[in-house]
Formats: sequence, structure tokens, C-alpha cells
Amino acid sequence: MCDGITQTPSQWQPQYAVDGDLATRYATCANGVGKEWFEVDMCHAALVDGVTLAEAGSDVANQAAAYNVQVSMDETNWSSVAMASSVPPGTAVLTVKFAPVMARYVRFNQTGTVGMSHGGHFTGKWWSISEFNVACGAQ
Repeated sequence: MCDGITQTPSQWQPQYAVDGDLATRYATCANGVGKEWFEVDMCHAALVDGVTLAEAGSDVANQAAAYNVQVSMDETNWSSVAMASSVPPGTAVLTVKFAPVMARYVRFNQTGTVGMSHGGHFTGKWWSISEFNVACGAQ
């Protein structure tokens, strides 16, 4: 069973989005419907200016379909720093740049419907992240 809390198999757990290994990934374990998010706590404030999400080559249909990137110093008050209403299908590496801002928390909100169209039919897919990185600017 894969319920978002106790995820099986174990390679779909959140820590695998930040382990430096494209062979592992975080997955939502349900079709991406535009309400999913992934958040990192950097443990201290830093000047951030972008995020990168990578998918293994075989998983590009599991990419975010649209997004809103938010930052926060306290995990309560959030500011949007970048958004897009669509992501080109087949994007294996999504790099999002924004004006430098101080933040401790960075949240990537997946705001589209994840999947692929073929022959006039849409197949929903899980949203997954093989690797998530926060770009920190010079302080």
C-alpha cells in the first residue's frame, strides 16, 4: 500500500528526492491532480535564487505539469517567487530561476494535471521527483 505516509516500495519516500541518485525518487503514489507539493527545510536562512527538479529518462511523463515556487522564513508565511501554467512535455530537467531572496524553507507546488496524451486519450500519472535541488546565491 502506498498512502503518502508509509510508502512502499521504499524508493518512493521523500528523502530520495534529495539523495543525489537519479535511480531513486519521491512519488506521490497517486495521480498528480494539481494539489501536490514538495518542501525542503534548509536548516538556516540562505539567499536562494532557483530550484531544479530532475527525472530519470524513463519517468519524464511524471514531471510537474505546472508549478508555483514559494519561499518562507518561518514555514507559516509564504511568498510566491516563480510560477508557470505549463511545463513542456518530456522535460527531464526543470530549472526554475527567480530573483534572489532570503529563505529557510522552499516549497515546490505541482499545480497541473500530471500525465500524458496519446491518441486523444489522457493517462494520469503519479507526480515524482528523482532529484530536487535549491540554488543558493552568494550572500
